[in-house]
Amino acid sequence: NLGDALAAETGFKIEMIPLPMKRMGPELISGNISFICYTLEAWLPSVKEQVLWSDVIFNNQNLLVSLGAKPITSLKDLDKKRVGVVVNFYYPNLEDSFNKYQIFRENGPNNESNLQKLLHGRVDYVVLSSLEYQYQKKLQPRLNAYDLGIDTFGVKCAVSKKSPLSVSKINQAIAAMKKSGKLDRIFRLP
Repeated sequence: NLGDALAAETGFKIEMIPLPMKRMGPELISGNISFICYTLEAWLPSVKEQVLWSDVIFNNQNLLVSLGAKPITSLKDLDKKRVGVVVNFYYPNLEDSFNKYQIFRENGPNNESNLQKLLHGRVDYVVLSSLEYQYQKKLQPRLNAYDLGIDTFGVKCAVSKKSPLSVSKINQAIAAMKKSGKLDRIFRLP
């Protein structure tokens, strides 16, 4: 995984600590955690200026995923539909529709929970990154994805200003892993 690869590339001993989204920012600022990877500024808006950001690890995009539902071509096709998303995550191109109740936001603790809701008919669609969709499609062949331009994002690491591992060292590791093809192998990027 990415954490293990960064540890190997930097020589930094890494301990993985699962945290809810709302605790990530404060833990980074306090220095209780050194860095978080597979994140971006839009997901940590309250602390984005208080932490350092690595170079982009790779680009990804969010897709709408359904179980064999009628194909959709625009957000208007989602009128009054229930869309499973991760609680406390921000989806720039969906927020207005959520706030106006044109699309019903169904918060779940994580994407796995949202997929279970989809599989049991409790939501009409879920939002998954293209990387997550590729993985889940292998497990659930009935899944269909639609790219409606929800958002494209560059995945990065957020680094505490108190981290013993510098952002420049992380950037060097990212560059080396890109050059060697290690990131492509980790994420099986097309």
